[in-house]
Amino acid sequence: MYQHLWNEVTQSGPPNAIVRRKGNSWYNHLNFSWKIHSKLYTHLSIGVTYVENLYFGNNDSSNPVEKFYPESLTPDFNLSMDYRWKPWISLHATGAYGTTFVYLDNIPRKRQISYGFRIAPFYKSNLGILRTFRAEFIGYYIYLPDIHQSIKSIIPIFPYFYWQWTFKVKKK
Repeated sequence: MYQHLWNEVTQSGPPNAIVRRKGNSWYNHLNFSWKIHSKLYTHLSIGVTYVENLYFGNNDSSNPVEKFYPESLTPDFNLSMDYRWKPWISLHATGAYGTTFVYLDNIPRKRQISYGFRIAPFYKSNLGILRTFRAEFIGYYIYLPDIHQSIKSIIPIFPYFYWQWTFKVKKK
């Protein structure tokens, strides 16, 4: 994924964490998945992130902590498990270091644990737009070691909606 931010962008997390980015950033990940059991899967993602301007601050007037990376290259690592309990519901747990695509996304150097469940409420529908609809309810804990700040949503209520399409090539 490549991103260029013309203007400085601030991403904040309560109560005091501030992350600012500007300029070029990209990350490349290699993703691997294995079927461990008929309903249990594990996933591994490893890669690297480049960011041109990255600022961390804690916005705490009594104990200010700031860290700036003018250009940096950092590793990314992600290990997750999912249990596909029924065709319409699955349980998930992930541990990550570095850049992730969601939940304070595109921020390197963070540590993150997330867990929750995904539902496919209309998976039997004849309409593709309904059949492929998914909703995730996620709890997470994110730690920014550069500024000693954490961001959390412990109870899995953070809704995330998307459509998951599968394309199959017919064999001749």
